Amino acid sequence: MAEKTYKSEVVDSSKELTAKERIQLKDLTDGTNLNELVSSAGHVDISIDFTATVEVHNEKAEHKDYTVYVYMDKDGTKYYSGSETLANRISEIADELADDGISISDEGIILQVYGRDSKNFAGRQFLTAKLL
Repeated sequence: MAEKTYKSEVVDSSKELTAKERIQLKDLTDGTNLNELVSSAGHVDISIDFTATVEVHNEKAEHKDYTVYVYMDKDGTKYYSGSETLANRISEIADELADDGISISDEGIILQVYGRDSKNFAGRQFLTAKLL
């Protein structure tokens, strides 16, 4: 049997996932790439339902192993990005909210994802988020 050239696995989630949800999360073809969206629209506001981390192995990619962070909006939109900076920022916000007994998925919690100019790479931006 031939070795798979592409494999993805959900390795973390902010909620318990069913098998159906895990399968759906691994398929990014119906998702919105945050890097592209923010590049064209400037920012996007997300009411997070839950987050997930997907590890990917793709023999046809330049970097064969990489991580994709998925952000499910309450409206059903699946956003994704490989930005570790964004994932860390959203995690920081979630942790600080949790200190006050608030979940990042609570009603009325909206995050704005936007680009900031990189100090390390001239002409490039990185993704980050703030609580609205």
